[in-house]
Amino acid sequence: MIKAAVAAYEDRVVAKIAKAISPEHYAASGTEHGQQVALFMWASPTGEGGKWYPQLRLMHAIPNGGLRDKITAGRLKAEGVKRGIPDIFLPWPVNGWHGLYIEMKRPTTRTDGKARRRHGLTSEEQDTIKADLMWAGYGVATAYSYEEAKEIIVAYLTWKPTC
Repeated sequence: MIKAAVAAYEDRVVAKIAKAISPEHYAASGTEHGQQVALFMWASPTGEGGKWYPQLRLMHAIPNGGLRDKITAGRLKAEGVKRGIPDIFLPWPVNGWHGLYIEMKRPTTRTDGKARRRHGLTSEEQDTIKADLMWAGYGVATAYSYEEAKEIIVAYLTWKPTC
């Protein structure tokens, strides 16, 4: 009897923890960071996307944005960090594309019901880099939610030419 009660309690605790750290939990924040964390949870080897698409093990973030102190910003610039480079890169060639870059932007609405400002816009630098990358043979997209980024990735990995 006690064993069953303890097991039931443990099951409830595990379910609560699993729900709290789901991709949807992070995406509900409505921030670009939350959306990107949710996407990488989905793409991880144990996530839903990682189980179906093993190529996602190569997908990685490019830490170009974010607030930093002047010393860290100077070091990163010296190491080659460039403004305007998209946030995520999937180095997997598909049907003539060399790989896929994704720029994540904050979504237009929040899933927690709070008011939301207008979604993030791409800068002029980002638009220039995007055009250069496309000209060089890379797929480039902007996603306003982790769900949209998932759709872009799945479409990219499963794309079949119609010609």
